[in-house]
Amino acid sequence: MDRAILFALLISLTCFSSSCGGHLIDGIFTEPTLERGYNLVATVPRGALALNVTQLRHTENYLAIKLQNGTYLLNGNYSINLSGKYPAAGTTFTYLRQSPQNLESFSAIGPLHEPIDVMVLYQEPNPGIVYRYIIPGSVSVPPNPHLGPKTVSAKASEPIVPSVPHKKIETGTNINDATQTYLPRRYKKRKFIWKASGFTECSRTCGGGIQMIRYVCIREHTQTQVPEKRCHALEKPRETQTRCNTMPCPPKWRPGPWSDCSVTCGTGNRVRELECVQEIKPSLIMRIADGACMEPKILPTNEVCEMPACEYETKTTTTTLSPPQWSVGTWSPCSTTCGPGKKTRTANCITQGPPCDLEEKPITQEACDLGPCTTKPPQTNIISTRLQSPQWLYTEWSEGCSAECGIGVQTRKVFCEKGPEEEFCEESTRPETARTCSSNRTCSGQWFSGPWSECSSECDGGEQVREAVCVTTLRGSLRVVLDMNCPANKPETRRACNGPPCTSMWFISDWTECSRSCGKGIQKREVKCLNKDGQTPDHYELHCKENDRPISRRTCNDYPCRDDMHGAENHHRVLQVQNDPEISNGLEENPLCKDTISNCNLVLQARLCTYQFYQQLCCLSCSRAKQELE
Repeated sequence: MDRAILFALLISLTCFSSSCGGHLIDGIFTEPTLERGYNLVATVPRGALALNVTQLRHTENYLAIKLQNGTYLLNGNYSINLSGKYPAAGTTFTYLRQSPQNLESFSAIGPLHEPIDVMVLYQEPNPGIVYRYIIPGSVSVPPNPHLGPKTVSAKASEPIVPSVPHKKIETGTNINDATQTYLPRRYKKRKFIWKASGFTECSRTCGGGIQMIRYVCIREHTQTQVPEKRCHALEKPRETQTRCNTMPCPPKWRPGPWSDCSVTCGTGNRVRELECVQEIKPSLIMRIADGACMEPKILPTNEVCEMPACEYETKTTTTTLSPPQWSVGTWSPCSTTCGPGKKTRTANCITQGPPCDLEEKPITQEACDLGPCTTKPPQTNIISTRLQSPQWLYTEWSEGCSAECGIGVQTRKVFCEKGPEEEFCEESTRPETARTCSSNRTCSGQWFSGPWSECSSECDGGEQVREAVCVTTLRGSLRVVLDMNCPANKPETRRACNGPPCTSMWFISDWTECSRSCGKGIQKREVKCLNKDGQTPDHYELHCKENDRPISRRTCNDYPCRDDMHGAENHHRVLQVQNDPEISNGLEENPLCKDTISNCNLVLQARLCTYQFYQQLCCLSCSRAKQELE
């Protein structure tokens, strides 16, 4: 028989033998299937004695105790306590956590000063819970004191509501003939309760948001909502949050940073690129192939930028600046050897200040005709003539698809061959640089990796980490799945990184044992300034700040010895200990820490040790003064 059950039976027998009188409640809670989470097993009334609750078999379920104010004494908030004694409700509960040698149980001698709820944290079918307690003779017992369990749902999508009472087996043994009906005082007074009433809206529509459980005040008897002030005497349940809308967000275009302005003064242009990204969760945004973004590129990729107005130098002398003018070059030969063609020339602006007027720019090309051709020109000449205007040039599409499975992207390079007058190609006719493609293989999952974190160490070697998740397409949208659904070559999530070289630091050892067991002793430890190679650097005071130097000695067992408490020589021994130079000298001798001037006593009197300059000149004196203060 379990020790906790035997404990309750012994108390019961003791009560019987002393003719204390009372009513023994002995029940078994056998409902096998419950809602996941906390469920009420029984309510033990105020005044109960010799309480014992035990699970009949080893299980993944745990017993819990809920107090009248709504808080948990044992195993609340999905946190399991260790075996031990827990005082509450005017008594002490002895909890025995289940182990290979023990069944889950708790017991209390009582009497209870307030009712308690015996709860079970349900995770698998219930094998049975036995509970027993004694109602003393001064209190009467109802025919059915079990008030029916209440269920606390663990589902994130359902509010917490009371459930239908569970069946149980319960026997009562009358020890005195009490006839008055007993009802716990808690249920006489408690008319209003807090009740869960759904969830707030999710903070995000995708990528993982947060929503909170809403609580309203209801009238317990009618289960109708009333103003919250009715529940002012009851502690409102703590807000519980849960994740929602955890599916990744659809791909979208994200603009990159703007480039520098194209001019240093006046009006210019700046440009930026758009990249296709997908938010898996708030801390993980992936860049993916451009073909995955189905929405049009409505974000602008260029804009006008205004720089400070251009300042032109003006001469205050009588000499005036020559006006800006166009300088033209000589005409080129005709582009054809016969028939119609064209010839070109250059036109440059010559100015010492403002620019030339574009409306007055001389023409830079005109038609020419070298006479009719005697023979039909070959087809290549016609093509050559046509190629005189700017043309878009492009490569073949990349071989294969960028994705090993599912939908990917093919790319090609596009280049504008400028015309003879530095003319540019028509942007509206620019060929596409990317197109979607599909692989014959079915996607099981793809790796997505996030950005690297900052280096874990500010100096020398450290480590960087990043997230890598397995994502697959389910019913047309991306989902994060288990790693086993992705290829074995998972991207690395940790890598070494290096910062600037670390400077020297103070190193300490463990304290020694106290030199005396009483009467004021001393403890010592090593304190050294070391560099990264474990060596003491030259002029260590320039590397390790003396203000940060840990103490190397401290007093201990600073109390009189028992044998000397009333001895006549006690006062002399204490004075001897206090004047002991081994103790009073709190500074460990360091050959590198010395006084380099003779007036260090004046430095101490003027309290100049806070300045680095005087710390170096009077290192020994300043260090002693610091340790005396400590």
